[in-house]
Amino acid sequence: MEDREIELIDYLRVIWRQKWIILLATLAVTGLTVGYVLSRTPMYRVKITMKLDNRAYEVAPALLIAETAAGRCKDETLTAQLANWPSLCMRESAPEGAAVGMDPIDEGGRVAFTLSRRGSPSMLNEAASAWPSTIRECLVSYVQHDLELLRAALVEDLAQQEAVLTEISAVLNESNSLTSQYGPVSSDSAFAEQVAFQMSLVAQARAALARLAALQAEELFAIEELAQSGITKVGTARLSVIGIGVILGLLISVMLSFFIDYLTRALRR
Repeated sequence: MEDREIELIDYLRVIWRQKWIILLATLAVTGLTVGYVLSRTPMYRVKITMKLDNRAYEVAPALLIAETAAGRCKDETLTAQLANWPSLCMRESAPEGAAVGMDPIDEGGRVAFTLSRRGSPSMLNEAASAWPSTIRECLVSYVQHDLELLRAALVEDLAQQEAVLTEISAVLNESNSLTSQYGPVSSDSAFAEQVAFQMSLVAQARAALARLAALQAEELFAIEELAQSGITKVGTARLSVIGIGVILGLLISVMLSFFIDYLTRALRR
């Protein structure tokens, strides 16, 4: 018996023979999809607008000396980190169980955080209420740690500056001794200028260290909560998900029907 070409009518006959399997399988997949959609916990969203008052400029000279001693520049400085405070807070202090989004900072320095969480509105309201204080605590902890690093770097740099001053002063004293014995030495004025310059550097470093030693993290910034939107429910495209489930179930059931028909024919042969 010669093999004949399979036509469209053959596929339709298979589908008709297996119509109950196709129907039941499609209903089963659709039912699972509907159950999944209905069992999903609803998601709620709230937006909190905040602004940071950067006060680092008030101690800028002391910070500059300390950051120079620590080898920091540009984006590594504490002032630059404070300017990038929203990203820092999002990375370090996201509320448990909540997702956080952020709008770009506007010209007024305001930034809007979006908190989303599945559950009930009360759960999201609790997270939103704690969010500003959480941000403050996170930023205070970060800045305080950074200030300690700057103080340590400045203490080390000050020790080096004082050692250099001691060496120059010793050389100048030796030069003065020679001057008293053999007359003026041409390098006296140069050594004196170096001593004066080094003394000014040491004085600046000591003043900066004293300023940083008395400085608390809260003095460098203040976070102000400007507004908070009402809690809104995030809609889910239930009909679209169910439609996808119906199409997926239909495809699976048709493939299953052809597979069963193939097995039936194979067993008969």
